[in-house]
Amino acid sequence: MHLNDHRKNQKIARLKKRSDFLRAREGGRAHGKHCRVQFLPLTGHADMRAGLTVTKRVGNAVVRNRIKRRLRAVLDSGTPTNMPTSADFVVIAKDTAISAPFKELRADVYDTISKAAKRANKR
Repeated sequence: MHLNDHRKNQKIARLKKRSDFLRAREGGRAHGKHCRVQFLPLTGHADMRAGLTVTKRVGNAVVRNRIKRRLRAVLDSGTPTNMPTSADFVVIAKDTAISAPFKELRADVYDTISKAAKRANKR
């Protein structure tokens, strides 16, 4: 996947309900350098939806909120064209996400999502 290979105008909806986050755990999982991803492909659902999780283990509220802003910026920067259009996924940040350069963070998040999607499709 190339960083320029993105759908610029597709907005990723957000997961908000706890039940949606728990359902995403049933799909494929993958670990990256700056995040972990849980991915669940859906049938009959129109949009791709993303959830963000940053645990207290990562840092205090200021640090956690900053990481969430960075992850939202990554997801809003465009989605890779090779990703399914109908899926739920949860990005769980690691503490290294705060200091990673943005391009590295974006590449890691999308590579990890792609790995989790492949594993979910094998199930």
